[in-house]
Amino acid sequence: MTVLGALVAIIGSVAHEMIGHGLGCALDGGTITLLTFLVFRCDGATWIADGGGPIGALFVGCLAVLFVFRRRSRDPLVRLALFTIASMLLFWFFAQMVAEAVDGSDDWGHVARDLDWPKEWHVMAASLGIVGYWLTFQVMRRAAASLIEGRRMRLIVPYLGAALSAPALAALWHGGALASAMDGFMTFAVAPFGHVMLLFSVQKNDVTSRPIRRSYAFIGVALVIVALFATVVAPGLGRLS
Repeated sequence: MTVLGALVAIIGSVAHEMIGHGLGCALDGGTITLLTFLVFRCDGATWIADGGGPIGALFVGCLAVLFVFRRRSRDPLVRLALFTIASMLLFWFFAQMVAEAVDGSDDWGHVARDLDWPKEWHVMAASLGIVGYWLTFQVMRRAAASLIEGRRMRLIVPYLGAALSAPALAALWHGGALASAMDGFMTFAVAPFGHVMLLFSVQKNDVTSRPIRRSYAFIGVALVIVALFATVVAPGLGRLS
């Protein structure tokens, strides 16, 4: 389940940087000049590229929630993966909204400046982020009861995998290894702290539930994906890499 956390971190990066910022840059008529684990640069684009990142994470997170509750798969590993993706990405989205409402930086800060939002946007975005974080907790708590089945390690191990792998992947960009590593830690360890708080809403089950069988095929494929991402994308793609 540790390697599952690393995959979740990569999926979060793809959702935010590639799908979100990347499509936003293309739609805005810009040119991608840098793509790493958590850094994206686009020349010739405006607010669509800036706001695309968070929207990409929100879209993928909501899609994962939909599949969790529709229970299309009976495979406990697949359901746990979908649950973890949904939880980590949605907590990240709303935490980012609160943080950037406070300091006016990065994605939402750039959107606000590009669209010349009134200063009240800080209060509105922070309020929306807090409410969204609380709603995410309520939704994920409802899903956790049946998915975790009293095995609390199913919550914590993938989280730790993401929290530990994200700084390592982010630090592979030579343009700012320390700052990127800290960004990775804040994104996948601090921002989704609500995921950890779910531990207190899941009762320990004394009845033995069906364990998740170790799949060597899954582990092998996951390690290949992590290795490819670490060698191709994380060091940086584009003119500014």
